Amino acid sequence: MSRRTEAATALALCLATGLGTVIAAGPAHAAVPNVCGGAMTDYVGASPLLLPDAPFVGTVSLVGEKRAISITPVFLTANVLRTEIGTGDDARAQSGNFTLKVDSSGRGKISFPVYAGMASSTDVNCTPGLTPTRVTKINGKINVTGVEGQVDFVVTRT
Repeated sequence: MSRRTEAATALALCLATGLGTVIAAGPAHAAVPNVCGGAMTDYVGASPLLLPDAPFVGTVSLVGEKRAISITPVFLTANVLRTEIGTGDDARAQSGNFTLKVDSSGRGKISFPVYAGMASSTDVNCTPGLTPTRVTKINGKINVTGVEGQVDFVVTRT
């Protein structure tokens, strides 16, 4: 082997070893797990029947009264919810995209528009079984535009 070939081979080995060390020194990154509500489909569904999941229904706790609330997935595998508060002539609704945040433990939290402001989950619950990450209960708060403080809501589905 010529001196030139030996030098090129040695240089290539040094570079490969050095680059390998630099690359290997980077920390391994694990994906955030999905334990409960960590995916969009845990809220809107991933049905083989191509239908959105069942709506959440419950109550909003206002000062001195409770009102009905329903949160309905609009499209299968799309982050759109229709939220309706009240019934009959008193009902108000808004459809809009929700934002999903997932913490390091794999639990999701969502924020979504309502007629009078924004709502955010404070806790989500899932039922173990066939779809253990599917959300079946949401506790949350609604920031009502022009009103001081927040109002609580609780919704469930089967």
